[in-house]
Amino acid sequence: MSYRNSGISRLTNYAQAKEWYESTQPIRGSGRNAGLKPLGHRNRTHFQILKGTDDEIKCRLYDTDVVTFFPDGRIFIKDANYITQTTANFISDVLGVRAAVQDRDIVVGIYGNSYRLRDGMVLERDEHGTLKVLKVDKAYVHQVNRKAMSTLRKSVKDFMQYLNGSIKVRENGRFNKEEKEALLKYLGMDDYGFGIAAVPTWRNETEELRKRLVQFFDMVKSEDIENWYMASCWMSFSQHTWVEETSLSVKNAKNIMDNFILAAYPEALTKIEVPEGVVKRDRYRQVALMSGA
Repeated sequence: MSYRNSGISRLTNYAQAKEWYESTQPIRGSGRNAGLKPLGHRNRTHFQILKGTDDEIKCRLYDTDVVTFFPDGRIFIKDANYITQTTANFISDVLGVRAAVQDRDIVVGIYGNSYRLRDGMVLERDEHGTLKVLKVDKAYVHQVNRKAMSTLRKSVKDFMQYLNGSIKVRENGRFNKEEKEALLKYLGMDDYGFGIAAVPTWRNETEELRKRLVQFFDMVKSEDIENWYMASCWMSFSQHTWVEETSLSVKNAKNIMDNFILAAYPEALTKIEVPEGVVKRDRYRQVALMSGA
């Protein structure tokens, strides 16, 4: 059965996956999709089924082998760092399990238990056809390390005093178009390259964002007034990079700085392990992705 109009049928085990592969006719012709075996509807070639060098059967979404069936009965699920609902839907359609995006992870539900899909899951079906989890990453939630956070806040105290004073003398705390243009020139970036508040959709986007955070805190801690001014502008436009004018309140500035600290410094967060099969809301998961905590 298919949960969406993907044309993908549920695959229970290796034998069924192999049979589906062998019975699927490849796409004919000489185009770029020639020879591919569609997993679902034949006009949706981003869903594919392939056979590996060790006879494993791979269910591929775009360029990623998301679900793989091995001859020994193991089933491997991988998200390949693509934390998207499309990937979750694909897993649901292939295996007939619940999967959805939650707290910047794909969460897979199996018989009342829930698992965060990080580096992958290994499953198998027992003699009754019941899915069993053989291997899954340990799950954690993140909490603020208050002692470390207090120290890190003190390290930016002088800049925050400067910023708060600047906000108070501005009309409604507004930063204008000319200041944004000066900021972009100062940073040597464009409208799409200077955001530092956005949390990555895919985990492999984090490196570039980390570099921007390092640059931001270098400016904040430089004790140079021009750097402080530009860092103030950067903070004000960071969450809405497409606007020409924006405003910042003292309260919002504190909250934004706290988020930047959490995203830049892994020591600001503490990981608490949760039992296997349990998914708890991880309030700081997004900034933990940025810091690597």
